Amino acid sequence: MANLMEKYKMDVYMFLYKLDGRMECIMSTFRKYVILIFLIFGMLSLFCLSATAETLWVDDDYHYPEESDGTLSKPYVTIQSAIDAANNGDVIKILPGTYNEDIVIDKSVSLRTDSVEETIITSHNKIAYLVNIQANDVSIERFTLLDETNTSHR
Repeated sequence: MANLMEKYKMDVYMFLYKLDGRMECIMSTFRKYVILIFLIFGMLSLFCLSATAETLWVDDDYHYPEESDGTLSKPYVTIQSAIDAANNGDVIKILPGTYNEDIVIDKSVSLRTDSVEETIITSHNKIAYLVNIQANDVSIERFTLLDETNTSHR
């Protein structure tokens, strides 16, 4: 009878030892998944915070006494002033008109208009590029670019 009790006692110890090893493995895996979930949520929250692009407006006809702030009701008068005020990822919507300026794009922005025929960027300046892109991820959509210089360096 003592041998039988000793055998059962050893079986119980072995069962608990194996169970403890399995529990440690399960807890280790659980900890890994919890850490992974927290990392994913952290990255998503950072992405959501940084993905808030703003829309700035430009209208060459805006001549009201209030200072421009880039909103549709108080748009910038030049495309360059909107670019200067923009942050990376912003969208600059240009209303129809003729914009006589050389543009330097040094931020990752999108320039957009709805009217190819009525939204013209032009310049008579012989010493600068009509559109000088100095940043990555720049988008220029649906414009008429009109170079009215006699030089071939542009």
